[in-house]
Amino acid sequence: MSEQTGSDEEAEVFIVEAYGAAQLALKSFREKGTIIADFRSVDEADRQRVADFLAGASLAHGNSPYRLANQVYFISKGRHPSPAEIARYPSDPEPPQPRP
Repeated sequence: MSEQTGSDEEAEVFIVEAYGAAQLALKSFREKGTIIADFRSVDEADRQRVADFLAGASLAHGNSPYRLANQVYFISKGRHPSPAEIARYPSDPEPPQPRP
């Protein structure tokens, strides 16, 4: 599943719900050169597999994936995420601290 963003400059967002959907995101990455892959809804058993698959695709093009949030990667063949793309995914909250 993909979601078009409002600007031509912003990357297409893929909501990856299973490992097979990561392959569709990769196809768009090959065609367009930049995507955002949100794989937060992937079950825990496949989450690392999806992360490794997407990171490998990015590394194969000479770039590391940019982590916008937990399980949200910006993958590009040569550009950095825009401020709007970064702002779309607020920083992960601090984990709860144990009480003294």
